Amino acid sequence: MRSGTFWTFLAGAAVGGAAAVLTAPARGEETRRRIKDKATDVTDKGGTMLADTRDAVSERARSAADNTKELVDTAGDTVRTHKDAAKEALSASRDAYRKELARR
Repeated sequence: MRSGTFWTFLAGAAVGGAAAVLTAPARGEETRRRIKDKATDVTDKGGTMLADTRDAVSERARSAADNTKELVDTAGDTVRTHKDAAKEALSASRDAYRKELARR
């Protein structure tokens, strides 16, 4: 869930809950209890959404780290392969040069 959606949800829940409680005819004690209950509900839902978001972000970060490690490993293997090929080509060139010099 995007951050903006989360805050919009919380704001809507708070405004809706407050409007519902404040417009209902009830004693002051009952109204305060209802406000407290609604605030607790909103806090609990917000906490759950926050935990879910944190878990999703953590999972994506782990996945990105794994993908990055895999890419780095692959790049390292590719560099080593090309380095070995370059060494072999250089060695072959050096040998051919030496053979040519010896032939003269």
